[in-house]
Amino acid sequence: MKGPSRGEIFDELSNWNVGAGMLTMALLPFALPGIALALVLALPLVAFALPLLLLGGIITGAFRLVRGFLGLVGPFRVRRGRRTGGEAVSVRTAARHT
Repeated sequence: MKGPSRGEIFDELSNWNVGAGMLTMALLPFALPGIALALVLALPLVAFALPLLLLGGIITGAFRLVRGFLGLVGPFRVRRGRRTGGEAVSVRTAARHT
């Protein structure tokens, strides 16, 4: 007994994909009201989240502004490590060519 060839399998999968596409396109008009309803029902969540996001943005902006100002002023200056002035770093390779 010999199983189906690759061409037969590909042909069958292609037929199933065409059928699934036809079914999807036929049912799309029924999905559009559901999508619209989901968007309308999500509006109260957006209305609730928007003030919280704005408040968080204002607090974060104020924090970054104060931190930036303190970084410019005297004793609270943030010290950063020195950067090397273009020093070459040697990297060893796994295998040397002769």
